[in-house]
Amino acid sequence: MFASVQNEVNDRLNAVETILKSVKDGIVSDAEDALVNNVRKGVFFVVLYGALEYTISATVSAVIRTINERSVNINSLQPRLLSIALHPQFDALKDARSRMWVKRLDLLKKIEFNDLFGADDNLLPVQNGNIKFKSIEFIWELFGLSSDVLPEKRMYGLFDTLAENRMSIAHGRKAPQEVGRSYSKSDLDVFYTSFKNYLSYLISSFEAYVQNQEYLL
Repeated sequence: MFASVQNEVNDRLNAVETILKSVKDGIVSDAEDALVNNVRKGVFFVVLYGALEYTISATVSAVIRTINERSVNINSLQPRLLSIALHPQFDALKDARSRMWVKRLDLLKKIEFNDLFGADDNLLPVQNGNIKFKSIEFIWELFGLSSDVLPEKRMYGLFDTLAENRMSIAHGRKAPQEVGRSYSKSDLDVFYTSFKNYLSYLISSFEAYVQNQEYLL
């Protein structure tokens, strides 16, 4: 299951690398060539962000699917995972209004009767649609992984820069060339190498998590 995620991530990273290889290093004197070069550098961030977002969503999905398949009773889980196991019940509480007490009882019955874990594997527990470092940190804490969120602390700032550049382009605040002109090819090399290594680390960390059954009490 995790091997298929890694294979798809590799394909997406190959697309990022193709863009990176097309970027010219140093000063480009011709105005039209410089524009194209800066556009490529801007698009690089959009495609790299897409690889990051896919990796997180597909890996979380693989984890939930694996736990589903193992027929685990919810009372055997780390308590924090009840936020995923009981997601529909929590949502129902939010919209309950006049049936609030009924929905509260429904939620507690799920715990009392020790139902099997059966969560929606399309859930992505983030506060908004943009993946920043705090999003990954929260997912790590929610699942209770024993490994470090970041193997290298120097990557901390790269996450938010990647997300901000992607959002600036995707939401039209900046044109791709405007974002791209702020970075050299060497800068992009750092982003590419750092995230290529990190995405493999993220997948292997969650794979170890399910292999070691860290989701259990």
